[in-house]
Amino acid sequence: MSLTGLRWSELRALRVADLQDLPFPAVRVLRAQSDGYAEKAPKSARGRRTVPLVARAHEIARGWASGKGPTDYLATSATGLQLRGTYFRRAVTWTTTSPEYTIHDLRHYAASTWLRQGVPINQVAAWLGDDPRTVLKVYAHVLGEAQDIEALRRLNAPLPSHSPNDTPEHETREGGRPEELDKTGSDQDFYCGDEGI
Repeated sequence: MSLTGLRWSELRALRVADLQDLPFPAVRVLRAQSDGYAEKAPKSARGRRTVPLVARAHEIARGWASGKGPTDYLATSATGLQLRGTYFRRAVTWTTTSPEYTIHDLRHYAASTWLRQGVPINQVAAWLGDDPRTVLKVYAHVLGEAQDIEALRRLNAPLPSHSPNDTPEHETREGGRPEELDKTGSDQDFYCGDEGI
């Protein structure tokens, strides 16, 4: 789920026939089924979609499909039954490994990861089955992280060392004319490329 962004209800309703290898590895999300409810269409009109599978997710899905027929559930319990939330939480020791999170947080993890990797917002929205405005509203906080990280890298970099002996007595202005430095220490008269603002 952390690799696909699928909702729990979508994962448990997947059939082996929903897995595709060509033109690229993916799952087709065509239905959803929450624990204790009848199967239905996905949450929204955008819910029916194709979600690409990264290599690890494709490997996992192919392992799940092994030995099953096309109409069998893709993700099942160890005994071959359709997954249930309680079984899943117990199997992965959820209360120990992830006590502060919900299963739905795995969907948020996937979306945040995609955005951090530079996947465009509209593509993330299509993979999630959401509106791009919803994605922007929920995940906008991760979009500025790359800029923050780069700014911190620059701020943490050592400054170039300057000693009093490095300052020349004369500077060359635009046009190559030498000008003596202002003895007050002001550099307002020097050409800065931005007209000295």
